[in-house]
Amino acid sequence: GLALQNDTLILSGHYIGEIFGGGIIFHIYKGANGIEHGLILSLQNLGWQPWGLNQVDVSNSESSWDGLSNTQSILLTPGSQNSVAAICAAYNGGGFTDWYLPSVHELSLVWNNLFAINSNLQQIQSAQLVQETWYWSSTEVSQSVVWAFSFYYGYAFNQGYLKTDSRAVRAIRRF
Repeated sequence: GLALQNDTLILSGHYIGEIFGGGIIFHIYKGANGIEHGLILSLQNLGWQPWGLNQVDVSNSESSWDGLSNTQSILLTPGSQNSVAAICAAYNGGGFTDWYLPSVHELSLVWNNLFAINSNLQQIQSAQLVQETWYWSSTEVSQSVVWAFSFYYGYAFNQGYLKTDSRAVRAIRRF
């Protein structure tokens, strides 16, 4: 947030790349009530592994923009304890316990702000840069396929990325 006051530009509120809430802010928006909200990316990658729940059609996990809702649906599915959604939900970066597996569009927002994110992450000794690789999203396509997002090229792909394939995992949370 920038404001002009007496011909002076003033930074107000939160900003992209700010270390806050156990991670780094990668998106900010104002709700209908005018209150500022945002999305925070974990400071670390949470591994490289299969998505989990292969050959299981997870109900209500197809949202392209709401990873929290997708993650909640995944966690309600029997057998989800070894899924990447469970790993994100178990993460407690910064002492927060409301982390989740991002949707495909939330990962796109990370990509859109990758320069600010990685520029600031490299200044933190314990942080890990967002890698140039494929990251899992929480957005399911079918019982065996899930959307993944390429941080090589900046696009999402949903054909041929089987739940049994291994991809990178990174958690996010909201404020």
